[in-house]
Amino acid sequence: MTNQMRSWKYGTALRRPVTVALLIAILTACVSTQAGAASRDTTAGTPGVMVTTYEAVNIRQTPWSTSKLLGSYPANATMLGFCWAHGEPISDNGVVNNDIWVSTGVLNGVKSYFISAVYLKGDSLGGMPVGAQCP
Repeated sequence: MTNQMRSWKYGTALRRPVTVALLIAILTACVSTQAGAASRDTTAGTPGVMVTTYEAVNIRQTPWSTSKLLGSYPANATMLGFCWAHGEPISDNGVVNNDIWVSTGVLNGVKSYFISAVYLKGDSLGGMPVGAQCP
């Protein structure tokens, strides 16, 4: 085997583990940063609560169905709910006029990424504590 072939063979073999290790380090850093940001950006001492959708739900910038659509969560998705707010009353799935919306993110330093509690598993607050109202 020539030196060039040996270099290529072992160089490739070493690049894969290094690449995988680098990707793992980057992903770990991203997850840690997001978790750290989430834990620092809470409301009135409430660390947030995991909430789960029971069907697909639109994500809105504010707690109104007419506000900017930011995306959607699929059915049975679990995410961190920061706080809840009163907004547009929603009637769907046998629920009449529930005006509770749960913030699942921050946009430009403001609680955002709202989803109607009508589409969350749990009680009328979507499983959020009573004291976790958004400021």
